[in-house]
Amino acid sequence: MAALALFCSSAFAAGHTYNLSCIATGNWNSAGVRTSSNYQIGYSTELPNEQADYFEFDLTPAQGKTITSANMLIIGSTDYSINSYWPNPDNGNPSHIQFKVRCAAQCNPAYPITLSQMTTGQNSTITYTNMSDFNRNTDLGYGWVADGLHPGTRFDCFHYELVGTGEGGKKVGPWLQDECNTGGDWCMVTYDGYDLNQQLQRPTENYIWGGTSFTSAIQLQIITSN
Repeated sequence: MAALALFCSSAFAAGHTYNLSCIATGNWNSAGVRTSSNYQIGYSTELPNEQADYFEFDLTPAQGKTITSANMLIIGSTDYSINSYWPNPDNGNPSHIQFKVRCAAQCNPAYPITLSQMTTGQNSTITYTNMSDFNRNTDLGYGWVADGLHPGTRFDCFHYELVGTGEGGKKVGPWLQDECNTGGDWCMVTYDGYDLNQQLQRPTENYIWGGTSFTSAIQLQIITSN
């Protein structure tokens, strides 16, 4: 029994948790316009285009490691308007009015976006579509929030890559794992998770984070087995 306990302890100690601070943030909207040092997702009447975010991280500390889990800590704000109705949210919150945050890779390699295109490009509706169209960039994971502050909420961004198949039976990854194998700077993206079959019934406003300023406290947490 003692030997078994020692083995389990050693095996546990072999894993690592990497907390990577955000380097830069920005937005792409459905008109193909990029803004930097901010982040928000969804649709507001004040900014009459759909918004999707990018969050840049340096993956070098986890280079070559085998990922078992990953999530993002994204700082909230009081600027939000959540109005989407979900019949069966799967997060245990009985409220049907919640915002579903989809967390995705920088891109599906079948619809490539380079780091430079993502962080310095401009006037490209293709970049927006390739990062935030569920059919092109299926999410790695997701999270729910019922308000804009959601302190301490971590959004799953590896679940579907881990199992290989996402919602709708779409193939997912290995995108984050491949990028960690390479190392260097790379972006995670988030976009509104409102169901595709509900898009025509989208609420007049449905957004969170409302143009929040960049903060390095945004964190990508990568957990590895080695």
